[in-house]
Amino acid sequence: MYVHAPELHPTRLLALGLALSTGGCIEYGFTSLDADPDLPGPYLQITPEIHDFGTLLAPCVTEVDLELANIGSATLEITAIDYSSFGWLVYDDRDLALPLLLAPGEAVDVGVVFEAQGDGTDDGVLEVTSNDPRTVVTALQSGDSLTSTDLTQTFITPGRTQVDVLWTIDQSRSMQEDNQDDIRLGVPGLLAELDRLADYHLIQVTHDSGCANVGVFDASTPNAEALLVQHAFDTTRDQQSTTEQLLLQADVALQQTGPGGCNAGFLRDGARLHVIVASDEHDQSPQDHAYWLSRYATHVSDPSLLTVSAVVDVEYACGDGTGPGEYLAAAEATGGRVLDICSPGWGAQLDDLAAEGLADIGTYVLDHPAEPGTVEVYVNGEPTAGFTLGEDGRTVVLDAEGAEGDEVVIDYTALATCPT
Repeated sequence: MYVHAPELHPTRLLALGLALSTGGCIEYGFTSLDADPDLPGPYLQITPEIHDFGTLLAPCVTEVDLELANIGSATLEITAIDYSSFGWLVYDDRDLALPLLLAPGEAVDVGVVFEAQGDGTDDGVLEVTSNDPRTVVTALQSGDSLTSTDLTQTFITPGRTQVDVLWTIDQSRSMQEDNQDDIRLGVPGLLAELDRLADYHLIQVTHDSGCANVGVFDASTPNAEALLVQHAFDTTRDQQSTTEQLLLQADVALQQTGPGGCNAGFLRDGARLHVIVASDEHDQSPQDHAYWLSRYATHVSDPSLLTVSAVVDVEYACGDGTGPGEYLAAAEATGGRVLDICSPGWGAQLDDLAAEGLADIGTYVLDHPAEPGTVEVYVNGEPTAGFTLGEDGRTVVLDAEGAEGDEVVIDYTALATCPT
């Protein structure tokens, strides 16, 4: 007999629900976990919500478990599970019978198998339909497949770098009382550094609507410094239900950047996106930082162009003492800069955030991790030893920033493996 027993969390109790097939095998198991009483009705949580298999050398096969959990307070009824992909990612239902009822706190596992078969990338989407108020809840998977590991990539050095900066500010009373002077101190340096380093757009967002307070700023905007300081804390109490949910607020603002949206014209194709959050309390958005980063990433041509920086209570020393929470995690996940909002005079460091959003100028991102010692770089046909391969194996940084139009060719051996 085969029994599927998921790994137990220290606070979870295991209970097996046995569904016998005609062959006498146990088809799937249930896990019991703590439900959230603050979630009225059924609520489906899929873990992991996003999974990257990385790069596999064909033919390789590996698999990930996906937990479908009811963390709500009423019975969840799953009526359909659909899966779409190119074909290398394959859904494994583990003989799950539908419709499936999950009591509050109950969970069951399904799987996604990655079968690397050629050269390319596959993206998969799991869609689970249920009586959750959202109706359909999704999870994303991706994987790269290679048949040959000797690769060449060609880059053309761009001109003046474009960066689109979205700045959100907590509107709580403690923020307004303690940080107006620092914002007044820091705004001139922030704008000057952005203008020195890049072709920038900037919006300041403090309203629930996600609409920019004063439209889109750029280097030609008159009185930009005064306007940013003036409107940093001009939101009325009935407009700030998301004031301590800045990751959510940034997402709302980005959803308004399409044609006809109140922030139309802010985002540009191929530009970097730098989200700056400023708060003296932890983020209270309804999802974790990984969820919001995945949504932000849909607004850039490559996830490497996304940076989140945070001005937060790093040492749990001010505000309500809850610390940086998911803000810090988002900054660390994207390589952003973190300033301590409890440190007197932090505004003098605000210009550092401008530089952080552009820290990887002269950096070329490889499609796959490179085997150390195999990278060769040519600039306009001439070999150069003036570069560094990052610890991730995917970032090549030239010692000297190239000129607009330079051709950079990188030869390397991809670090592609089969899982052990």
